[in-house]
Amino acid sequence: MANAKQRKTIEDAYIRLGVLNNIDWTAYRDQLMNLEKEYERKHRNFCHGRQYSLTVAQAAKYFTAKHIIDALNGQEYTVADYLKIKKSVFMAQSLVANYRDKIEATLQGFDHASFAELDYATMVEA
Repeated sequence: MANAKQRKTIEDAYIRLGVLNNIDWTAYRDQLMNLEKEYERKHRNFCHGRQYSLTVAQAAKYFTAKHIIDALNGQEYTVADYLKIKKSVFMAQSLVANYRDKIEATLQGFDHASFAELDYATMVEA
């Protein structure tokens, strides 16, 4: 079950990534968030009847930030992986490839250690 500190860490990361909405005329963070909401809704429909302690939006914010942070930490997929990996992961990696400096600047002072400890499977349990 997600506690208040975990929710705050997710929200902090997501808010900081708002810089991605102001780089050019495209709201990249919001696009990534919308993809993750769609994935989360489909997942919950597949797992019908489960109770979740995170809302769809909170889970989507987590994955939006996670994919960006994973890309910052060197996670890279190839074109061959495209068929098996969520499209949002590739979008996050592209954002890091194009705007790493701006993303790193906005995440200065962010509690990366606390974020790294987050685990979706344990946070969503009701």
